[in-house]
Amino acid sequence: MITLPFMTALLAFLILAIMMVFFTYKINQQNGVLVKSRWVVFIEMFFDFFSNIVSSTIGEKNVKKFTPLAITMWLTIFIGNFLPLLGFQDAATDLMFPLTWSLSMFVFWNVYGIYKIGIGKFIKDFFTPVWWLFPLEIIGFVTKPLTLLVRMFGNITSGFIMMGVFWAIPSMIQTASSALGFASLAIFVPVGGLLSFYFSIFSPFIQATVFTYLVLVNLGMIINEEE
Repeated sequence: MITLPFMTALLAFLILAIMMVFFTYKINQQNGVLVKSRWVVFIEMFFDFFSNIVSSTIGEKNVKKFTPLAITMWLTIFIGNFLPLLGFQDAATDLMFPLTWSLSMFVFWNVYGIYKIGIGKFIKDFFTPVWWLFPLEIIGFVTKPLTLLVRMFGNITSGFIMMGVFWAIPSMIQTASSALGFASLAIFVPVGGLLSFYFSIFSPFIQATVFTYLVLVNLGMIINEEE
């Protein structure tokens, strides 16, 4: 049975809670103050980044409503995949983590779509632009959470596997020749550091951003239908 390790999940949500409390505290602390600290400027840039994404995908009038969702989604995914640097398991390498996010967001945007446009219009959209494309519309509908799942799980897990293979190479070289094995560390250590940065920071940043953007795009399609 696949389960997310308790300590990994606990630490991810603990860090997420600390960051959200910190953001809220710093914003409230500086409320009405003209001179802003560097932290407040950073937090405003952080929020503006997601506000712009929400505005471009859903619309300006929905920024306040869905920006908290976008930030929570992004932070949870990013922090969950940042944990290997702290010695914990990468959250997305456990299938339950991306599966939970994919299914929950899939259910959310469809339930919200039915709420906004009604069940009749929701079903009618499967038969547009022509009714005989209905089977393809159904396939596209049911595979959306699968594509979100595979994208996050596949990209993060492949990086985890590649790092494992990469660090196994010096051991294999040392087995053949001890001197050559120690000499190879001069190459593998700096290269491994760069790869670790990519797979532990840059790649989770990209995956969290792409996942958040795709969820908002699907949500935006519903909003556009309603308008």
